[in-house]
Amino acid sequence: MEKRHERTCEVCGEKFLSSITYGKCCSDKCRVRRWRKTEKGKACVVRSNKRYKRLDIKKICVHCGKNFITARANQKFCSGCSKKQGAYYGHKKHRAKFPEKNRIRDRTNKIITRDKTLERQPCEVCGEENAEAHHYNYEHPLNINWLCKKHHGAEHKRLRGLQNI
Repeated sequence: MEKRHERTCEVCGEKFLSSITYGKCCSDKCRVRRWRKTEKGKACVVRSNKRYKRLDIKKICVHCGKNFITARANQKFCSGCSKKQGAYYGHKKHRAKFPEKNRIRDRTNKIITRDKTLERQPCEVCGEENAEAHHYNYEHPLNINWLCKKHHGAEHKRLRGLQNI
C-alpha cells in the first residue's frame, strides 16, 4: 500500500492527500491555474488569445429581426433562433433541391405509417430490427431495401464511390 502525504493546495488552499511528496495542487483545475501564473503559462495564454481573437460583426437575425453580435460572417440567426430555425432552413433547402426524392420519401412514410400496406422489415445485411428504407431507384418507389443505419450509410458511401469512377 502506498503512503499518502497530507498537503495543502498552493492555489485554493484546500488540504488533500498526495501520493508524491512534492504534490502542489489538489486537482487538474488548480494545476492549470498554477501553470498559467508562470511566465511560460502567461505567454501561452497571450498567444492563444491573439490566435482566437474574435471579430465583432453586427448582424440582424433573419427570423426575429433582433440585432446580435457574431464572429462569423455567414451567421444568419441570433442564438435564440439558430437552434430552432437553422435546422429547419437547412431541411427546407434540401427539400427544394431534391423535390422528386422527397415526394417519394414522403409517400413511402405515408404508406408505412398511415396506410399500413407496407411493413418495416429488419436489416437485409445484419437482421437488426430498427431498419431504414433505402431506394435504389426513385422511379420504382415501392422497390425498397431495408438497411440499418450502419449499413445504410455504408451503402451510400459505396454508391458515391461508384459515381466518382
